[in-house]
Amino acid sequence: MIASEQRIANADDSRRKVIIIVAIVAAILVAGLFYLLMRAGGSGVRTPARLEGAIRTGSPEFEKYGKLIVCDEPEADQAGRALGDIVMTLRTTVRNFTGRTINGLEVWAAVVDHQGKPVKQRTVVVMPNDRRS
Repeated sequence: MIASEQRIANADDSRRKVIIIVAIVAAILVAGLFYLLMRAGGSGVRTPARLEGAIRTGSPEFEKYGKLIVCDEPEADQAGRALGDIVMTLRTTVRNFTGRTINGLEVWAAVVDHQGKPVKQRTVVVMPNDRRS
C-alpha cells in the first residue's frame, strides 16, 4: 500500500511541476507579446500625411485657388477617457468655389491651450467620395 501511495504522490508532484513550468512559459510568452506590441505601437515614427502632386503654399496656383476654397468655423467635441486623458474631435465643412474638382485635400489642425500654444497638431489627407458631402 505504501509503495502505491508513493507512486501516486510522485506522479502528482511531477504533474504539478509540469503544470507550473507550462504556466510560467505561457506567462513569459504573453508578457513578451504584449511588450512587442506596445513597443511597435508606441515607437513608430509617424510621418505627416502628404498628398502627391498637391498644389502647395508658395505656388502661383495656391495663391489663385487658395482663396476660393473656404473652411467654415471648426467645431470641436471634447470627451474624457477612462485613462484620464482627453480626446478632441474637430469637424469643419470645406466649400469649393474654384470651379475645379478637388481630388484630395490636406487639412492641418491643432488643439491649443489657453496661451495659444499647440497641444497637439496633425495633418490629415481628406479624399472626397460619393458618401461624403
